[in-house]
Amino acid sequence: MEGFLYRDGIDRGARVRIHVVQLSKLAVMKFAPVVFGSARKSASAEPGGLSDERGAYASRSILFCKQLRTVQKFFSCTVDLLPARSSINVTNEQGDVLMDSKPTYEQAQLHLTIFEQRREARLREARDWFFKNYHPESMEESMRIAAPMTENGNKVMMVFSYWDQACAFLNHGLLNEDLFFETTGEFFGVWERVAPIVEEGRKMFVNPLFLGNLEKAAKRFETWIEKRAPGHVAAMRAWTKQLRGAAKSAA
Repeated sequence: MEGFLYRDGIDRGARVRIHVVQLSKLAVMKFAPVVFGSARKSASAEPGGLSDERGAYASRSILFCKQLRTVQKFFSCTVDLLPARSSINVTNEQGDVLMDSKPTYEQAQLHLTIFEQRREARLREARDWFFKNYHPESMEESMRIAAPMTENGNKVMMVFSYWDQACAFLNHGLLNEDLFFETTGEFFGVWERVAPIVEEGRKMFVNPLFLGNLEKAAKRFETWIEKRAPGHVAAMRAWTKQLRGAAKSAA
């Protein structure tokens, strides 16, 4: 938890949201001393019959919440206590995760579930067709290749909907960013295929949110990968351009 809240990188008055979750004994004992300084190690049992251990836990919990409010006041940020999750995220006003903790067991399980769905026979067939045949440069060309309610159109929408949903889980903090980006790159390839025509498609169907989660995740991935593998995106785009040229020549 060193560097929690990006202490050196957040100006006073900045708007961030801190998700502090599963406020358990473990969370209080692990996070409070590191983030806010050492908490009291012991407390007297309350008159109602609480043991010393439970009394200490209650004291730590109260102290932790008070210190969270202090951070909220100093940074002008929003502090959310969410008991349903077990990770700590810092997000900006747009909802982008600025800092993500290590993957939790629940995040890993969801990650594996999403991967298992990708192996479904029809989706596997659709993904294979998509990358071999879908290279539109305009909505007109897309409608010719994979018009809605056709077999090819259904394949394209299956690929779109699968990856947009997976990216929605990522954007809402249900998946760990590093784990997702380290093991999943196909979604970025899908976005690169549709990016040239997506605005035209959004206008045609009057839906500015169409593939919004895919776009948001792709932009995050581009920033993430360029820090770790400079030039990767440029090389991938050059390779995609070659595939598009080969596909058009074959047609």
